[in-house]
Amino acid sequence: MSAGTFSFADATKAAQYDACRIGVWLDGLRSTYGDTEYYLKIYEVHAEFHKNTANIMTEYFNGNANIAISYLESIASVSGGGFCTILEALTSFTRKLDDESIRRF
Repeated sequence: MSAGTFSFADATKAAQYDACRIGVWLDGLRSTYGDTEYYLKIYEVHAEFHKNTANIMTEYFNGNANIAISYLESIASVSGGGFCTILEALTSFTRKLDDESIRRF
């Protein structure tokens, strides 16, 4: 995937929340933190972010630029958008971790 060119396959890759750096890190912490409320929250928010990113790419690829832009604006919103939501969840999660778990990131 490169800037300005992507395909349905790239949207499928974008939806794979467990393949990016944060997803791999979270999966590595599952055995220690997986049943905690703060882990479940960051996992949910992270997966939703990837789903929304894939939706943006798919809509754009299908020629629905206005829908893609609308989705992107909702993710990029400073107040309550996807970036804000994931940042809040990630901050809350990392505050609960031990130093070794943070270093693994």
